[in-house]
Formats: sequence, structure tokens, C-alpha cells
Amino acid sequence: MGKKKEPLKRIPGTRIFIGGATHVDLGDKATIDLLKKEQITHVFCTFPLTQNQFDGQPKDARSGDLTILELFHRRGINPLFPARLRRNGIGASSLLISPKHMKEFRTYESFRKEAIHTRKNFLIVCFGGWHASGSYAMYYLATMLPLTLAQIHKDFRGIGYSPDDIKLVENFFKRSKVDIQEVVNAKLEKMKIAAQIAAKRKKRKKKKKTPVRRAKLK
Repeated sequence: MGKKKEPLKRIPGTRIFIGGATHVDLGDKATIDLLKKEQITHVFCTFPLTQNQFDGQPKDARSGDLTILELFHRRGINPLFPARLRRNGIGASSLLISPKHMKEFRTYESFRKEAIHTRKNFLIVCFGGWHASGSYAMYYLATMLPLTLAQIHKDFRGIGYSPDDIKLVENFFKRSKVDIQEVVNAKLEKMKIAAQIAAKRKKRKKKKKTPVRRAKLK
């Protein structure tokens, strides 16, 4: 019997799905049908999709001098999956910097700016685990939704992340010199100010609509 495929994990109340590419065959018709069913219109990969991206990675990130096809073969990934996804109206992009660069992964802001323009739901996939992919998902929640970091961690635990998994996710932020707690605090402060401004505008608008009573003539 083959290895049992793990289902895609959806973070509750969001449009984010997380999966592992060695457990979910993105080139398989059944998987593509599942993506359509879940209204996933874009897939973000924490691995290269082209030889050009692969050549641009540091040597330790690309496991020697393998070609991308050899890498996919070793990982059990169908190299045709990007084309098959596009053929079914599902976009695909890598979270690696391309072409040559000193850093391995794209910035979190670069990902967020692309993710907010996806039509519906999106999937983030990692080769085998879900720590790199989880860090991108966590950053998206930290910047886009009115959640505290504790609430975000709770949602991650709800889909199977252990405390150690969350620590590994946060290691990616440290490596990128991103303080995720500061990101959350800045977001919540902006939302608080925006809510206060909206409340004041609503109050002024209500006052303008209040009818003026005229004194009765004797």
C-alpha cells in the first residue's frame, strides 16, 4: 500500500490552506478536483517551479548540483503540476527569490501583496513539512485579520500544529529578522485607529440627519 495522503488543512475562518507536496499530488486529477471544490485559485510553493529559480538558490538549499527534474523525482513530485494547475484555472508561483540572490525565500510582504489579489482561496505547500509554509500563513493572518498572536497560535494548533511546530515556524521569522509580535501589534493599532475614525464619522453623520424642530406659532 502507498503512503496515505494527508488532506489539505484549512485555517479556520480564513481562505488559507496548507499542505505538503510529498503528501498531496498537485498534478493528480483528484487533487485538482479537490482544489476546485475548495475554491482554491492559487498555489504558493516554498520550492522552485523552474530551473532558473532552482539555479538561483544557494548550493546548500538545492542539495548539490541536481536539476529541478531530478529534485522533483527524488521528492516524488509530478513535474507537470504547474501546467496542469494553470490548465484548470489555478495559478502557481514560487516563494523563492528568482533568479540569483543571496537570500533563499521571498519576503513576507512580497507574498502578502500577491496573496491579497487571489480571487478566492489559496494553498501554500512545502516539500515535506509545513513550517516554512506555516510562517507565510501566519504572517498573512498577522497583517490582515483582527487577531492577536495568541489567537493565531490557537488556530494553528487547531489544524494540528504542536507547540514545537509553532516554534519552528517562528524560527523562519527570526531568520528573516521579522518580529511577528510587533507586526501583530502594529496591525491591531491601525485597526483600532480606523475604528475610532469610523465611529466619529458615523456620529457626525447621525447629527446632521437629526431633524431640527421648529417652534410652534401661537
